[in-house]
Amino acid sequence: MRKKIDFKILQNDILDNNYYHRIRRAKTANLEEIRKRLFNGWNTEKILHLNKKLFEDSSNSFALQWAFPQAYYSTFSLTLAYFQAIGHQQLSHTSVLKQFSKLVTEGKYPDVISFYTDGPRQDFSYNNIT
Repeated sequence: MRKKIDFKILQNDILDNNYYHRIRRAKTANLEEIRKRLFNGWNTEKILHLNKKLFEDSSNSFALQWAFPQAYYSTFSLTLAYFQAIGHQQLSHTSVLKQFSKLVTEGKYPDVISFYTDGPRQDFSYNNIT
């Protein structure tokens, strides 16, 4: 089953979440580095949109394998830009993933885009998704 994000619900979740009201740019934020990461993420997303017709043709299914890494890279780059803007000093892939998952489990991201599993590998639970 396919679902589409309701952007009105997403917007309301953001406006109702106190976390977003307290966010401030860090004094140490390197705006040029943040800008570079934002453009990398946005440009990668643009490439995905340009490839939409390619993905719709079933004879080009081989190209679909590249859509997931592109989507991941775009999301990672934008998340890293955000973290740098608010002052997180850790830039490693692992530290960014840990910080992101910490914020998701703390309810800092809107429920409509925050689903995750929790618990040990053989006994985990699903959160915000069925």
